[in-house]
Amino acid sequence: MAEESSEKYSCMPKSSKPLSDSESCNMIFTLFGRSPFKPIQQHMQQVFLCVSLLRDLFEILEKNSCFPNGQPSPQLKKAIQAIKEREHLADLTKNDLRRRLEKMLFLPFDRTYLLEILALQDLIADNCEKIAQRTELIPLPILPQWKKQFFALLDQEIKHVESALVVIDEIDALAKSSFGGREAAHLEALIEEIAIGHARCRESEQVFLRELFQHAEQMPYPAFLVWERVIERLGKISFYTEKALYRLKRVLFHLRGFQPRRIES
Repeated sequence: MAEESSEKYSCMPKSSKPLSDSESCNMIFTLFGRSPFKPIQQHMQQVFLCVSLLRDLFEILEKNSCFPNGQPSPQLKKAIQAIKEREHLADLTKNDLRRRLEKMLFLPFDRTYLLEILALQDLIADNCEKIAQRTELIPLPILPQWKKQFFALLDQEIKHVESALVVIDEIDALAKSSFGGREAAHLEALIEEIAIGHARCRESEQVFLRELFQHAEQMPYPAFLVWERVIERLGKISFYTEKALYRLKRVLFHLRGFQPRRIES
């Protein structure tokens, strides 16, 4: 009887060993057909679209006719509204994805990691909206002395977020390689490059602020204060982008079975 039973189940492995976290993760993705990283990817796409609209906003502000009769022009209002609507759409996406993440079962890591990343991405879009709100308060001159530097800084910040989107979108390819090997090394290298990019953004912000202070007398004091707040908010965009990616890196380390070093907030 015992021999018959063993022959009947001969297709079963005679010995098994515990699955690693990455193998468990792959099995779960296969069984349930959906990666838990999809919500993060979808939200980050909305966030990047919000950030990219800042370029259109400041190109309109570059024109001196943005405040006829002391009120924002229709063109400026339209650009500001586009950012507000995109941020609101990112908010709706965040709330929906948060509910879906809370319902996901059998995650091979703490869902808090993903919720933290989602919250940090949300702060990026929030700061875009705050910048847009500042620009509708008073006429905001873009002086020719530092116009080139400002747009270079703005493009640098937008590129920073776009690079983060590329990293987050590549997680699916990493999952196929069990979160290890060449794909993991490539993704970690990209995250480190973005960290260096954040440091460069900080340097560019300081350079621009020096220019702003040097030419402060050439604009009304309220406009100078608004510009100072705008640059502060731009800095937060790259800051929260880097923090979101470091949280993502913690997840990747966890899935590979390593304990990452503590990253200070």
